[in-house]
Amino acid sequence: MSTTHNSINRREDKSFSYNLLIVGALVALKRVEDAIHALKLLVKENNLYNLTIVGEGELYNELVELVNHLRLQKNVIFKGYIEESEEISKVYIKSNVLLHPSISEGTPKVIAEAMSYGVIPIAVNGVGSINYIINDSDNGFLVEEKMPQSIADRVLLLEKDFKIYERMSDSALEYAEQHTLDNEVSKQWEFVSNQISNI
Repeated sequence: MSTTHNSINRREDKSFSYNLLIVGALVALKRVEDAIHALKLLVKENNLYNLTIVGEGELYNELVELVNHLRLQKNVIFKGYIEESEEISKVYIKSNVLLHPSISEGTPKVIAEAMSYGVIPIAVNGVGSINYIINDSDNGFLVEEKMPQSIADRVLLLEKDFKIYERMSDSALEYAEQHTLDNEVSKQWEFVSNQISNI
């Protein structure tokens, strides 16, 4: 399964609001520091950019120190772990772009979940099944690992060309609509049924 979402959340206000998001564990393989360094590059262009980090883990203190070192205290919010679906939904609704610089994944459900809110994902090319979820420059962006500049460049493209941002947000919603949990379960049952009928 590539997701846990079953609803599509089309926002009324489609404007670009400079709100970036990370959802995941604060551990080494997730490379959250790459997103923070990308934010630093973006803030140099426009101080309106901010990054909300949802998750907890062993690198929390180290990441806070990095934020302080880069003087991004006003631009980064550490939310910790959010369990309530209503609360995480509020975070998604306020966000434009999901940063997912992780270099080790299976099938990251957070990407499709973010897409169900029209949030555009930026993730690392060739990691886990990400390339089966993101069609580069269509419903999201694929970048090479450990490349904050590439992340920042993609975000700036979305900021500076609203037509691209709107098109990609709509494509993300379209993917999410086609890959709800119910649809994924139906596909699994169809596969099992076909296997049985061929015995």
